[in-house]
Amino acid sequence: MAESISEEISKKVLSGETLENCDLSGLDLSEGTFDGAMMSGSDLRMANLRNASLDGANLSNANLEGADLRDTSLKNANLAEANLEGADLREANLTGAILQAADLRGADVWQAEFYDTNLTKAQIEGVNIWHTKRSRADLWRIWDEPD
Repeated sequence: MAESISEEISKKVLSGETLENCDLSGLDLSEGTFDGAMMSGSDLRMANLRNASLDGANLSNANLEGADLRDTSLKNANLAEANLEGADLREANLTGAILQAADLRGADVWQAEFYDTNLTKAQIEGVNIWHTKRSRADLWRIWDEPD
């Protein structure tokens, strides 16, 4: 029997690959390695990325609404203007990540790491940032007036 697309993708190391504007919604990509992958504009709604590695990946303008990103490494990832509404980011590592103007409304960020993270103008309504690990995260710019 042929493997599903998600099994095929998750078993491979796709570091540095170009997956821009791809529909990966609902796929099981858990434990995959996507370090440095170009995934801007991709649809990852409801995708399972638990325990995946996306260090340095470009996920700008990606749709990660409702995605499972628990225990995922997103160090130095570009998530600018990404939709993370309702995403599960519990214990994810977002050290050095760019979340500028990202939509985090309703995301679960319990024990997520936000060290040196750029959250300028991110939407965080309904997000409890007080149960996160953070230092030098740019939290004050979240509330800047729009340009």
